[in-house]
Amino acid sequence: MSQPERPKTAQFGDYTVTGKLGEGGMCVVYRARKKGELGDCALKLLREERRTDERVLDLFVTEADLSLLLHHPNLIETFDAGEIGGRYYIAMELVEGANLKEIVSQCERIGVELPPDFALFIVSEILEGLEAIHEAAGRSGAKLGLVHRDVTPHNVFVSFDGR
Repeated sequence: MSQPERPKTAQFGDYTVTGKLGEGGMCVVYRARKKGELGDCALKLLREERRTDERVLDLFVTEADLSLLLHHPNLIETFDAGEIGGRYYIAMELVEGANLKEIVSQCERIGVELPPDFALFIVSEILEGLEAIHEAAGRSGAKLGLVHRDVTPHNVFVSFDGR
């Protein structure tokens, strides 16, 4: 009997990358584990071809800096951010579950409507997270004036335990 194939891994600094989770125009997100840590994280890397675009680099670094200041149960926690070998990264909490786009698509595929109480729960949780972003303050106590500009179904994550 043959052994199951093990996932291919790659090293990125102290992170062992075990698979790709997703990608967009600016970044690629991988499943990874930091040396000495017990659980996996989501490792967001700025695409190599985008690192020379000053505007994109500034957006990514600003996102990294701000995400390290935000702490709320309805926001993905950022653990670490920086640059390794010329590649910029953000290490974040890995939410085991599905995004809202996947949930809605699955409901459509099997011919059921998203239960109204579940939909309302998700909306209320999104609003609590957005309020935390809007009310966020820096170390001095001054409000940062943040506005989330990418609230889309594929950016709303629902964990298997209902968070």
